[in-house]
Amino acid sequence: MGSPEISDRIREYENSVRDELRPDLEIVRRLGGGPLSTVFLAREPELRRLVAVKVLHARASRRTKAMARFRREARALARVSHPNVVSIFRVGDLSSQTPYLVMEYIRGSTLADRLVAEGNLTLREGCVVLAKVAAALSAVHAHDIVHRDVRPDSILCSEPEGRVHLADFGLAAFLASADESSEHITTAGHLVTDLEYSAPEFLVGEEPTAGADLYSLGVLAYQMLTGGGPYDASTVTGRVRAHLRESPARLVDRGLAPPDGLQELLDACLAKTPPDRPSAAECASRLHSLVDWSGVASNSGVEAVHPSPVGRTQAGPQPDFYLRLLGGLDLVGRDGSRLSIASQPKRVALLAYLAAGPEGRFRRRDSLTGMFWPDAEPDSARHSLRQALYVLRREVGSETIRTRGDGEVGVDPNLLTCDAARFESLARAERPAEAMDLFGGDLLPGFYVDDAPEFERWLEVERLRLRRLAARLCWDLSGEARASGDPAAAVRRAREAVELDPFDEAALHRLVELLDELGDRAGAISAFEYFARRLADEYAVDPSPETLELVERVRTRKS
Repeated sequence: MGSPEISDRIREYENSVRDELRPDLEIVRRLGGGPLSTVFLAREPELRRLVAVKVLHARASRRTKAMARFRREARALARVSHPNVVSIFRVGDLSSQTPYLVMEYIRGSTLADRLVAEGNLTLREGCVVLAKVAAALSAVHAHDIVHRDVRPDSILCSEPEGRVHLADFGLAAFLASADESSEHITTAGHLVTDLEYSAPEFLVGEEPTAGADLYSLGVLAYQMLTGGGPYDASTVTGRVRAHLRESPARLVDRGLAPPDGLQELLDACLAKTPPDRPSAAECASRLHSLVDWSGVASNSGVEAVHPSPVGRTQAGPQPDFYLRLLGGLDLVGRDGSRLSIASQPKRVALLAYLAAGPEGRFRRRDSLTGMFWPDAEPDSARHSLRQALYVLRREVGSETIRTRGDGEVGVDPNLLTCDAARFESLARAERPAEAMDLFGGDLLPGFYVDDAPEFERWLEVERLRLRRLAARLCWDLSGEARASGDPAAAVRRAREAVELDPFDEAALHRLVELLDELGDRAGAISAFEYFARRLADEYAVDPSPETLELVERVRTRKS
């Protein structure tokens, strides 16, 4: 425990930062920090959002390398925009010329903390995290940046949505093609990351390449899946020798039953020379295919689910293909075969965009080129669209991908059934139970397509819209269960509705009132307290006075 003098200095420092950042930023509390910087949770009153503010310590700002690393982190983060990379909003300086970064606030913990708590992840969970980190590295490498510090402490896991974010770019290296400066922030011959995650070329003093990040990713995979590194070495000398010369241990020898292709991918990532390693984009694609439509492994605790189309009788015509977008990604034929298109993000995104929404809808070609090839010249974008549609027709049949005139494209719902489209159709037909049987989760969770920001925006809007539609259906089912004399089902559906739209205070009111009416006062108060904690964690605000008044009435009401 620190001395009172040290505690006083820390409080004085935090108060000075708080005073300087007002009124644009309101410091809520200290999140953490280290010898060079402190990270605060802050609120932006104008935008009503929480952010993380990383402030370099005044003494560190006088050290050239510390300042260079801090500036380098800002430059690296500013170049990359990706859902699995922590976003930077702006850079500023305090009056003391001490710099600070305003960044995306990730509510959760580091992967290192999670591994300490859980020991290791299941095969499916590990592959999901690896796929997201690989996607982040692909975006980073596309901007000629090498992260150089891929390890559990550099990966943030958000709650409750389970997103994964690559952070800590203080050791990032800009390749010569992107950064002509000769600035160096590490000394030749010194490691830039933990020895456990160091690529062989780092150990012999060679210049960093993107392949070094893939090597670290391979080591990370072993740490997540087995709880240990890829080599059985207990001394520093032994670990260095293993990185330079030895082959990684087999996952099966560590008690795992990996899916086909995973061991080969990790072996490639851990190749001793960078040219023999896959690109981050290739690694993300291969991991994506393992996670989304191969069932990952029998001992992962998660089995692949391939529901049959809903809403058609067994005697009626069955579609040739089933596209699952809610809660995951799956494209299967009538015979149960899985299609390779599911491993090609942009083409499967195009198919999802055509198939989701009202069944039978057509999309304009010019809107498709603008959404998926926004930076290409018009002729090039149209060529790319024709090529993508050609591949889709080859995979799902020429009659499945329909055209109307020269300008519109759509999907025949009689030949390809999409769970998102069927979900909406059943909701409109006032068949909530059947609709909710299809709702397996968010639309394409964790899915990302490079260089298609309009598709990403559409996807975020659709996720929220479908989630709220599902919440409304749950309220309908809750009412039906209450009317039929099944209070347990009524409460279960009400809780499901609140979880789908967790910050809707009107929904919370309905749940509290329902539980109170059914005599479960403790459950009503518990639901409120859970809501209040999430609201505080996410937005650093309190429930409304109306909500507080309602709960107080429940607390004080006489039985």
